[in-house]
Amino acid sequence: MPVRFGSAITPEHLEQLIGRCPVAIAHIDARHHVLYCNPSFEEIFGYRTREVLGRKLESLIGIEDDGSTIALGRGHGTRIHLATRARRKDRTLLDIEVDVIPKKRTGRPAGYWAIFQDVTALRSAETTLSRVTQMMIGAQERERFGIAKALHDDVAQRLTVLQIGIERLKTDLPSARAALKAQLEKLQTEAKGISAGVRALSLDLDMPTLTLVSIDKALERLCDDITAHRGIKVHFTSSHVPRSVPHDVSLALFRVVQDALNLPEQSGARPVRITLSGKPGVIQLAIRDLGSVRIDESDPGLRLITMRERVAMVKGTFTMAARPEGGTEIDIGIGVPLSGD
Repeated sequence: MPVRFGSAITPEHLEQLIGRCPVAIAHIDARHHVLYCNPSFEEIFGYRTREVLGRKLESLIGIEDDGSTIALGRGHGTRIHLATRARRKDRTLLDIEVDVIPKKRTGRPAGYWAIFQDVTALRSAETTLSRVTQMMIGAQERERFGIAKALHDDVAQRLTVLQIGIERLKTDLPSARAALKAQLEKLQTEAKGISAGVRALSLDLDMPTLTLVSIDKALERLCDDITAHRGIKVHFTSSHVPRSVPHDVSLALFRVVQDALNLPEQSGARPVRITLSGKPGVIQLAIRDLGSVRIDESDPGLRLITMRERVAMVKGTFTMAARPEGGTEIDIGIGVPLSGD
């Protein structure tokens, strides 16, 4: 029977909607015993309705041991959202997301609607993507090292030989040929500039600096270089940074900042503010206001995925929020040994 606009939804209509809903739904009382479940609940968890009624929801689907019961029991009649694992009747495990919505009577919860989504396939795909991305990051770092070594051992050395040759030629030329000597001096200056650029690129790719200086000093140099050569004003500050930060953590922080600042040059772009700070057992990185460039969760580019995975590889947290007026805020927290504080 169709529902007309403006008419009240009857219990019969509601039951039909819940029964046809592709999402698993269960109705539980205040003590979490199941009063009703729809066909989608039966399909996802493998139970018949008669096997479910009267049983406690948490023990039925096996979420009593992971803290979910505590969260559910302390909801105090408020809506809560859980991302956890659940157990089917055949003992196989599912990744699920569940919303628990209270039914209130005279201000107190008289029961709950529990709405489940099976996200096992999604989590599996995310795990696979994470592994592939981490493999790609590892391969990228090895490729960076190879290119940096080639630049340092071959190109930079040959440029040095070229500079020496030009200097010898200048010395051997008669003083009367001043114009030619001026041209050679110009070539020598350009060769020195190219050599310096190659060495800088080599260091940027391989980052041996991180084995020589602390992460705060390395980031300070990076931000100064970006400001000097890219036309983007980057303000960097640091405080209470641990004296010793593991190399993999330092590398992750450095690469994230590189990726975040890998923006097209824009006139009038607002300054970027980067803060590195330490607390007991944690090092934190905050990036504020990337000007008119906006990265958000819908960014399909590889840069955002790589940034997240770099942080995940060192077991850190990565959060990002887009500013309404443009720009992005990024916050990262990574655990570090207390002995290094």
